[in-house]
Formats: sequence, structure tokens, C-alpha cells
Amino acid sequence: MSPLGIVRNIGTGLRDAFHELSRPLDLAIAFFLSPLPRRYWRGLSGPGILLCGLVQAGFSMAGLTQVYTSYAGQVSEELAEATIAITSESSTRVSAAPAMAFGALTPLAFFGVSGLAWVLAYSVFSGLVRVLGYATDHPCGDPLLTFIDDVAWGMARGVGSSAQQVSAYVRGRWNG
Repeated sequence: MSPLGIVRNIGTGLRDAFHELSRPLDLAIAFFLSPLPRRYWRGLSGPGILLCGLVQAGFSMAGLTQVYTSYAGQVSEELAEATIAITSESSTRVSAAPAMAFGALTPLAFFGVSGLAWVLAYSVFSGLVRVLGYATDHPCGDPLLTFIDDVAWGMARGVGSSAQQVSAYVRGRWNG
């Protein structure tokens, strides 16, 4: 699907969301159930799926931006104080270039020390995946929840199959 077609589908979904406001229960159900793996949707459809992804991505991006700017401000203050302290203690000329270069590593350090950064970044990713899935007519739930659900059901099916094989063997030996 072309990028223009994806944008057109998102626009159509937003227009449909405004029309769905006349049926708030359907919109609410689609909004709250859409993060679940698709197997649990039971015929769920509509623009509530799109709205949920957009709201999740938007709020997560706002939270990630706020947390990052707070962290980056603290790092910048510490670097500035360290540079001023070194300058006041030394009679030689001090360059601020090393401190600025270290400041360029702030995004890497942010993800290295902040678990909240990883959660918010994944939440942005998940919301965008769900928005793109809706726009390409292949809506899906949260990628991580869907993966865990698929693995758990695969293991459950494997255990069930093994149990059936064992019971059939025992029944065969018992009967004869």
C-alpha cells in the first residue's frame, strides 16, 4: 500500500470515529479491547482501534519527551557546574568542547539508566504499529502481548498434545 493510501485510511478512520460518537459503547469497547491480541476481539472493528493507537502513541511520546527533557536538563546542569568548577580551580584555559561532546551522548545514557524510557519508547512503538496496522487494513493488538499469547498458546497446545499421546498409550497398554 502506498504512503498516500495509508494517510488516506487514517483520515477515513478519524472521520469514522466522529461518526461513531453516536454509538459510544461500540467506540469504547473497540478502544479498550484493541491492545489485546486479535484473538480476543470477537468481531471488534471500527475507528476505536485507530483512536486507541493514536492516543497511546501520543501520550507515550509526550511522556517520553517530558522525561527526556528533565533528564537532559539535569545532565546539562551537571556538565556546566563541572566545567565551571574546573575553570575556577585552574589558571589555564579550559575548553567546553569535551563537555558538549559528552552531552551529545545524553540520549544513549538516558536509555541506559532509565527503565521508564524503555517502557515509554515501546509504548510509542506499539501505538504506531497498531495505527499502521489499522491504516493498512490489518489491525492488530499490542505486538508484545500478541507474541506472548502466541507462545503461551503454542506451549499449551504442545502440552495438551503430549497429554493426549500419553493417555492414549496408557489406555492402549491397559486395554491390551
